[in-house]
Amino acid sequence: MYYQKEYYRAEVRIPNKLKIAVNIFEWIIFAALVVLLIAVLLPVLPTQKRFQAYIVPSGSMEPIIHTGSLAFTLPVKTAEIKTGNIIAFVDPVNAKLTIIHRVVGKRTLNKEMEFKTKGDNNNSPDSWVVPPPLVRGRFVFAIPYLGYISVNAKKPIGFGLMIVLPAVLLVLLQIKRIKEGIEEEVAKRTSEVLRTKLMMLVILFVGLEAFSLLQMNITKAQYAGALYTTKATINNVGFTVKNFAPQLLILSRPNTGPILTLAESADKESLTFSVSGVSDYNNLSYTLNYDTDTVSEGVVGNDSVSGQTYTSLPIILGSCSSGGKCTYNTGVHNIVLTVTLNGSDGSKILTGSL
Repeated sequence: MYYQKEYYRAEVRIPNKLKIAVNIFEWIIFAALVVLLIAVLLPVLPTQKRFQAYIVPSGSMEPIIHTGSLAFTLPVKTAEIKTGNIIAFVDPVNAKLTIIHRVVGKRTLNKEMEFKTKGDNNNSPDSWVVPPPLVRGRFVFAIPYLGYISVNAKKPIGFGLMIVLPAVLLVLLQIKRIKEGIEEEVAKRTSEVLRTKLMMLVILFVGLEAFSLLQMNITKAQYAGALYTTKATINNVGFTVKNFAPQLLILSRPNTGPILTLAESADKESLTFSVSGVSDYNNLSYTLNYDTDTVSEGVVGNDSVSGQTYTSLPIILGSCSSGGKCTYNTGVHNIVLTVTLNGSDGSKILTGSL
């Protein structure tokens, strides 16, 4: 007598609710990866003419802008800035920093608008005024903590944990689903959807791998420094305490000496310049030459130097009468500025052009 053994394969049915939850979880991870990838790539994308993004490392603008937020700004004309607006501007004391503070006052000097600023979380206004050439844009909105996340995602460990690992997990889940679909003989119903998802994930994974190689060469990121100040009075004696939040640094750079920066006003009626790294010098002289539609013009001047950075007053591209009425040149081009720094150890000549 012969016995025939029959084998049966047990099938485990996954509840529909669990399948829906898994699908939602996959799309949430995919969307988060796309948002994080965009945030990481923002410093190298050509978007400066339309908007700029800054990582905020301290809390002088809380609760509007939290520490670690990614703040976005749009270009703005000087005439459109109103008291109460939040603007991003180059630090008048240190040209390497960008600050985001609120405008608390403005005034007109030599037909140029100047702005008084203050951090919402500070007890006193900033000690400087901001000329138009230093304004970089008007604050629009901020995404809390995305700045910290994007900074950590640029590090090898953070990039692997926050981007590569979730992407690999999504790819494995999709491969498992394709295998299950084939085994259940319902590939006709699911193959197109699964193939599209897998292709999207493969493209994203390849892009992330390419970006990981590019990231090794990216060392530039934009930071909006926030100067956090507090003022108090004890026994009729006032004093000011300044707490500078530690700056987030990508790479340290050696001191290369004085650096000259030129900035033309939005209405092209004046020019300012700044020189960083001037602590070893005590005075400077400058010669500004430029061409107009009809003639060539020149301006000379000199000033004393103190501190680490020197920022000039606006240089009028024209002429002003004793009564204060100014006539501005048109068609200004071929601007060349020569600055001579003088110190106890000698002189140094810097040249810039626009």
